[in-house]
Amino acid sequence: MKKNILFLLPFLFCTLSVFAQSLIGENKQWFIGEIFITQPPKTSIVRMEGDTIIDNRVYKKLFGTRDTVNQEWSPFQVFIREDSIKKIWLRSPDNEETLLYDFNLMVGDSFLIDNGGGWTCSIPVIEVDSVTLNNGERRKRIIFSYQAFGDMEDEVYWVEGIGSQFGLLYHTDAYCQNPDFGQWLRCYFEDGQRQFGQVPDGECFYEFITNTDDLDTQTSFSIYPNPASEQLTITLPGSQRRNWELLNYHGQRIRQGEVNNTGDQISVVALPSGIYFLKIKGLGVQKVVIE
Repeated sequence: MKKNILFLLPFLFCTLSVFAQSLIGENKQWFIGEIFITQPPKTSIVRMEGDTIIDNRVYKKLFGTRDTVNQEWSPFQVFIREDSIKKIWLRSPDNEETLLYDFNLMVGDSFLIDNGGGWTCSIPVIEVDSVTLNNGERRKRIIFSYQAFGDMEDEVYWVEGIGSQFGLLYHTDAYCQNPDFGQWLRCYFEDGQRQFGQVPDGECFYEFITNTDDLDTQTSFSIYPNPASEQLTITLPGSQRRNWELLNYHGQRIRQGEVNNTGDQISVVALPSGIYFLKIKGLGVQKVVIE
């Protein structure tokens, strides 16, 4: 009998590990697609950094950006924490605490949503299973039924340690007949690596957005060929020298250097295929496709 118990222990440990993933962490980033009726498609990134204490409870600070060139992060006016029983709480500016997730829910349970003003609804759990991340790690998934439009019902899911398919923070606004809600989780990163996503790899952004409108105006330099497979040739206006940076699609600098007006070349032969962005100081940003 003891041998049987010892044999089962590794299995039980592996099973429990699927359901023990924290949502809170400074090594995480959520790439949120935004499609609202009154706005063009955009992408924002959400992350956590630093702590704050309110009423003797420790919350994580939240930051967001749409500026993947300069990484200009703006603080949210809400804070997030996770308690010891896998419930996630959001602290609003008026110091009200709202239950954001409850990863203890099982089939037959319901999640109550109270967005204030007497408006409430609930979504029932219809299935509990798991998903596998890109690194092979399994995470618990809770699937709900919710009322999308009128009498139309649809399904939505949460993934433990990641959040909702609608995004991290404001997913409760999507349930119970809100036709203008347009956020959803495009990609989820841990330690700089894409671990989960609802779009193909390399499509975490709808578009590349900067706070300086660099991509909304004509740049004053030229690059060719574009798409490129071996070399990029850069030509500047007039006789001048400028610093350049080559960024990948989630804003990380992968190369840098200096260019002048003589038709300098940048080798791209060793780069993976995909979308990149060439930024030249004072002259703007251009999208580059590497084949």
